[in-house]
Amino acid sequence: MNIKRVFLLVVAAILLSANATAVVNFKKTKGLYTDMSENYWGYENIEECAARGWFDAFDGEEFLPEKPVTYTEAVKTVSLYADREIKTELSEKYADGDNAITRADALYLVMSALDYIKEKDTANPFLIINAYSDYESISEEMQPLFSLATSKGIISGYGDKTAKPDEPLTRAQLAVMLCNAEKAKEKNSLRDKLTKRFGISETNAIGEEDALLLQSTGDYFILDINAPSDGYYTFEADYSHDSYEIVTKIVTTYPDGSSVEFTRGLLSGKHTLSVPVYLKKGKNRVRFQHNLRQVPVYILPLYIYDVECKGKEENLKYEISPDNAILFRDNPKIILTNIKNYKDELVKVETEDGINIPFKAEVVGENAYTEAMLRVYLDDAAIGKLPQGKYTLNYHLKSGVVLNQSLEISDKTPGYKLEYINFGVGKANSTLIKLPNGKNLLIDSGYDSTAEQKIIPYLKKHNIKLDYYLLTHFHKDHYGMKDEILAMNGIQKPDEGKADAMIKASKKERAEYLKNFGYLDSKMLCTYDKLHEIWDLGGVEIEALNSRFYENGEPVVVYKKPFYRINEYNYENATSVSFMLLYNGFRYYHGADTYSFCVERYMQDMIKANRADELSCHWYFGNHHFQYDISPDFIKTMNPVVVYIPNGDTLYPRTTYTQHYKEDVENSPYHEKRLVETLVSHEVGSAVVRVNSADDWCYEMISDEDMYN
Repeated sequence: MNIKRVFLLVVAAILLSANATAVVNFKKTKGLYTDMSENYWGYENIEECAARGWFDAFDGEEFLPEKPVTYTEAVKTVSLYADREIKTELSEKYADGDNAITRADALYLVMSALDYIKEKDTANPFLIINAYSDYESISEEMQPLFSLATSKGIISGYGDKTAKPDEPLTRAQLAVMLCNAEKAKEKNSLRDKLTKRFGISETNAIGEEDALLLQSTGDYFILDINAPSDGYYTFEADYSHDSYEIVTKIVTTYPDGSSVEFTRGLLSGKHTLSVPVYLKKGKNRVRFQHNLRQVPVYILPLYIYDVECKGKEENLKYEISPDNAILFRDNPKIILTNIKNYKDELVKVETEDGINIPFKAEVVGENAYTEAMLRVYLDDAAIGKLPQGKYTLNYHLKSGVVLNQSLEISDKTPGYKLEYINFGVGKANSTLIKLPNGKNLLIDSGYDSTAEQKIIPYLKKHNIKLDYYLLTHFHKDHYGMKDEILAMNGIQKPDEGKADAMIKASKKERAEYLKNFGYLDSKMLCTYDKLHEIWDLGGVEIEALNSRFYENGEPVVVYKKPFYRINEYNYENATSVSFMLLYNGFRYYHGADTYSFCVERYMQDMIKANRADELSCHWYFGNHHFQYDISPDFIKTMNPVVVYIPNGDTLYPRTTYTQHYKEDVENSPYHEKRLVETLVSHEVGSAVVRVNSADDWCYEMISDEDMYN
């Protein structure tokens, strides 16, 4: 990126910001200058500067607002503003003080007067790239100052998104810049008070009423925490924002200088972020850094109302996953169980009748932001001696806590007409549906790495030929090894890169091209309500839930209506294919990567159309955005029996899950709730679901060892 261009854009923005109006008691009446009306864009700022005595450099009854400011006038005016003489190396450049000063140099004077020069190393280089179309014209030296000035509201650029750093600064623009600078001073003063109250060691944010305002990628605050001992501590921040795209990066630096980081999405609205952070004895630094997930918007306000790091967590609730296990003797699998809160020791596993089950246990998954689990492997031989039937296994911990798990043992895998597998591929997505008519549908194929290591080996191992291959959207965690998978099934490989290059082409042309190669992507599927009209699915219906909404009970194509904050960066996720699979009364919901605000809109439209009952399901397949972008109301309307979340352990701090799902869904008393359990892929592996009807279905969790090896 060109930093020079970025800085120049910021300067231009500062000079042209016409909306800054400070509240002051003017020492002279309005109408001080005869060549301006109150309708002039910079009128109030000019009057304010004159009233404060900053414009003594400009004599006479006429202000001449569009006249360029000379270097001498600029230095005198900024010195009056700062109440001290401003000296910079610019005097060498402007040997003739009557030469007009550029917008960039004027900004340098103002930033020097505010003592912001020392903060330039904290500037976000991306801000000016997104703020100004001519950011490359900003010098490399000035780019950090342009960025800072933009984030602090001192400049904002011209209406055409240009900075024009080398153009002469007008008198009116100088007035606007100084008024905005005064506002920034007030916000910095408020920031200092808030940081002291919050115990913050360092920040480049500004104060806004009762909150710290982080408004661009790179804005941050730091806590210095003296931990009395090693262990987990709870980092909390009360925040609010109204934009979907905000995430934050939390970086912990330990006393020995080593560091770890974690990225966490922030739900829109007002919430408390609660994250367990592993600290080491001594002085630790926790850095909370404002970030963007996909969209490079240059202003994205995030308000922080309070920050706290609580004492060591000692009383985390014990949990076991899965709650329900099943074993088929004719095709036995490893029974994989995970206990959260590994610090306790597992001493015994037995049936309710006292039959002892030997086991092995290991600690897995611990990092600075993810609580480790105790992974338990039950002895196959001992399980194999149990008669067919249903059991309750009791897991006895050294502390006296006893956790329960249901276990069903069946001599033979029952025959089912429909089977689908949610592959445990981390934060990627991939699902295989074995249809009643013997055909196979693969939905997504994860990353290239997971497709190569898991999906393709599984298909080869079981000699599965695909009949349909649905890519819900073109993101790299969904179309892994797509050409290789197509080639395995005798489908001609498309021209290299052509399908990806056509992402922004017309839906019709792209769909026709992809159709010729045996698979369809979201741009075509989302124009249909019932996918079984396209494919022969053997009695299974698939209805795309994000392809339409209802007005007055009539279906309307969603894409004729604007989504909230949809643009070219997040369009693919917002329009990824989410669908409902229906078979003999059994309903499976596939979330793809559709954003929560999209499914909320669809839900609201269905409720208005008195069709909310069509949203209920038995199995809810979330997406890897689940842990920071969920809609509890949508899940409650779906009212599932089981929720399955594809996830990697690095994205899964327990308190995030607790905050945005367990309390709002699992522990929430809502009408006729039938939720049995929630399964997270990195804990339980892949889910195999077998279905005959809504009253006859079962699910089995399978570890990677059994699934792919």
